[in-house]
Amino acid sequence: MGRVPFPSKVDWWLGVVLTAGVFAGPLLQALLGGTDLTLLGVSTLVGAFILSLIFPTDYTVNPDAVLIRSGWIIRWQIPLAEIRRIEPSRSWESGPALSLDRLRVVRERGRDILISPADQEGFLRAVALHAPHLALSGRLLVPR
Repeated sequence: MGRVPFPSKVDWWLGVVLTAGVFAGPLLQALLGGTDLTLLGVSTLVGAFILSLIFPTDYTVNPDAVLIRSGWIIRWQIPLAEIRRIEPSRSWESGPALSLDRLRVVRERGRDILISPADQEGFLRAVALHAPHLALSGRLLVPR
């Protein structure tokens, strides 16, 4: 199996909130006619930078680790040997997940991490393929 990233599922409301939150100020300023072009430019650059910390978000399963990318800067690497189980979650906790339809990756060491691959079944199958200590059981990966 190649190193194909699994893109994050994006809840429509989260996309609207993030985009509106980042660009609402500059847009309102422009629409109301009180536009200071310097402030508008700076606000737009800051908004674009914030979005670049979030998009793209994806998850790649390698033979020895799951690589998580959130934006152009943030990266995690979870060794497959550290994963104890993967289970469905709808937690609001922070994590590199753009949807509340999430998977909780329970680790042997370190903090659990929440992810939201759009193709959860494909992601779980890919992890099970490379992690012989885990078995696929419905929407769960559990110890063998």
